Amino acid sequence: MRVLITGATGMIGSGVLIECLESDFVESVLIVGRRSCGKQHPKITEILHRDFLDFSPLERELTGLDACFYCLGVKVGMMREANYRRITVEYAAALGAILVRRSPGLAMCFLSGEGVDPTRPSRLMWVRVKGEAEQLMSTLPFERLHIFRPGYIHPEKGVRPSYFIYQFSDLFYPLLRLLMPRWVCTTSQIGRAMIAAALGKSDRQILSSRDIVQLSAAMEACR
Repeated sequence: MRVLITGATGMIGSGVLIECLESDFVESVLIVGRRSCGKQHPKITEILHRDFLDFSPLERELTGLDACFYCLGVKVGMMREANYRRITVEYAAALGAILVRRSPGLAMCFLSGEGVDPTRPSRLMWVRVKGEAEQLMSTLPFERLHIFRPGYIHPEKGVRPSYFIYQFSDLFYPLLRLLMPRWVCTTSQIGRAMIAAALGKSDRQILSSRDIVQLSAAMEACR
């Protein structure tokens, strides 16, 4: 497969990238980001691109891709809703629009989050906006769409944690996995599950943490 990854400098995206580099099913990885992911590998082609509302300069590079692992995200913090919507919805819309034209056979694996449901109103801003992004993705004519809604995500294989609390993840992750297994997965499992979904090994459009773990295990068995 020829794979596009966005958000490869983030915790989840970097974990997905590691799995792509280790997978025999992934022939090449195109990374598009505002800053370098810092990795060099024969599979990697990296493009630094500033305007995520306009991907027209990259039409040639975005042609003939088999899958997009959309892991681009931003910490909510004190961010205003308009800014969060621009990054979460409008960036996805701009990239999705060009991908359906230039790579019509593409499988989109879109990273969302636990608790997101476009059919239900929420008081949480990030949940509402992520729901809008999911709804947008569902309107685009991808060959296949898989929306990933993980809960707690444990970083593996040297992936740098995205929040300070993750510095203590090695202490409480075993407990979470024991007490709340349906809400927990790892960066490695997300990466393997995205590869499996892109290969057509899942008929689910929405994947929870439990689905991600199961699909990852099935992919691991194929090695």
